[in-house]
Amino acid sequence: MQKVEEINVKDLILWSENPRDKFPSKASSNIQIIKQALEDKSGKWHLRRLASQMGSHYDFSELPTVVYNKKGLPIVYDGNRRVILAMLALKLYPEFSNIAFKMASCPEKLPCCVADEATAIDNIWRKHAETGTWDQVSREIFQVRFRKQQKSVFLQLDELTHGTISENKSLNQRFVADEVLTNPRLKSIGIRVENNKIVSRHNEEETNKLMNEVFRLIKEKKITTRIGRKDSLSDLVNGECKSIVEKDKDKEYQGINSTSVYLESEQLNNPQGATPIAVRLPQRVKSKDILLFGGKLSLKTGEPANLYRDILDLYDYYIANKNNLSDRFPALIRMALRLECELIAKCARSAGMEKLVSEDFAKVKASLSQDEKTYLVQNQVSDKTIIPLLHTGAHNYTGSYDLSQTIAMSLIVGGILKLHFGK
Repeated sequence: MQKVEEINVKDLILWSENPRDKFPSKASSNIQIIKQALEDKSGKWHLRRLASQMGSHYDFSELPTVVYNKKGLPIVYDGNRRVILAMLALKLYPEFSNIAFKMASCPEKLPCCVADEATAIDNIWRKHAETGTWDQVSREIFQVRFRKQQKSVFLQLDELTHGTISENKSLNQRFVADEVLTNPRLKSIGIRVENNKIVSRHNEEETNKLMNEVFRLIKEKKITTRIGRKDSLSDLVNGECKSIVEKDKDKEYQGINSTSVYLESEQLNNPQGATPIAVRLPQRVKSKDILLFGGKLSLKTGEPANLYRDILDLYDYYIANKNNLSDRFPALIRMALRLECELIAKCARSAGMEKLVSEDFAKVKASLSQDEKTYLVQNQVSDKTIIPLLHTGAHNYTGSYDLSQTIAMSLIVGGILKLHFGK
C-alpha cells in the first residue's frame, strides 16, 4: 500500500530505529533525535549540507516515507533529515531556535508517501542498502531488525568491541564483513565468535593483540579487495602475533570476556565535502595531577559514604606501601569502585548499576574540569567503556592493574556519588 498524503509537520514523529544513528531507546523523542542529528557525532547526518543544497525553497522531489503505527501516529521511516529541516524551519522546537545555518522556508504540511510497514521496509532497503548510502554495519543492523536475519560474526564483533568497526571507515566495509572478519578466516589465528561471545585458543591479552593486528592489516591496506583477500590470516600476521598463533595451535578454545577486549580505533574520516579540521592533541595530564574521585567529597551519612572512605583508606595505604605490594594491588581499588556503584544503585533505588552509571555519565562528565575530561580520554574512559571497565574490575584481568585508568574511572564514580548523596 502506498499513497501520497499531506501531513502536518508538527504531527510527524521521527523514527528512532533509523540505522543512520543509535538512539538511547526506541521511545526517543523528536527533541532527542534532532539534538543527536545536529551534534552529528557519527558523521552521517550532514544537516547543514542538505539545507545548503535545498537552496531558497524546500525541495519536495523526494517525499518522506511515513507509516502509521497501531496508535495512528505518523512515523517517519525514511526522510528523517528532510523532516528535521522542516521542523527547524517552522521553529517547532524552541530549544533549537539558535541554529547557525539557513534553511529554506517550509509549509506547515508536507506531502508524504504513506505506506504499510512491509512496503516501507522494502523501499528503504532498495533506496539505501542497495545503492550504497549506508555503511556495512548499518545494512546488517537493518537486516537483523527488520528482515529477520541472524547477526553475522562481523556485527557481533562490532558489538563485542564497543563499536570499533562502525567507528572506523576502513573496517566498516562489505568485503571485510563477507571475507575477512568471518569465523573461517579468524579460526586460522585461533579465534572464533559464537553466540555473541569471543572464544579463543589464547589468553585475553594475546587475543587482543591478534585482533588489533588483523584490524591494523585492514586499516593499512595490507588486506584489500586485491591484496591478501583470500590468504589465511595466520600467514598475514607477523612477529609476536605469529608466535602466539603457533604457540597455542593445539590448545582448547575458551571464552574471552568480550567486554574487556578494547581494539584500537581511528578518528572518523571527515565527511565528504566537509572542511578539514586541524586536530591538536590534548596535552597529557599526569596522574599525580588528578585526585582519586576528583578530590574529597562531602557526602550524606550512609553506606555509600562509608565505602567511599574505605576506598580512600585503601588508596592511601597503597600509595604509602606500594614498594612492598604487588603490581596487582590496584585491581582491589577498581573492584571497590564497582562495589560502590552497585551500592549507590541499591541505596538510590535505581534499576541497577549499569542503568545508573549509563544515565549519569553525561551529567558527571559535564561537571568535570578540562584536565579531568582530558584524563578520561587519555585513559579510554567513555560512556561506551565505563560499564565494561567496571566489570573487568571483578575479574583477574591485566587491565585491572592500570592505576591511571582506575583513577580516571573514579572521577565518574565520585561524580555519581555527589549526584545522589552529596550534601
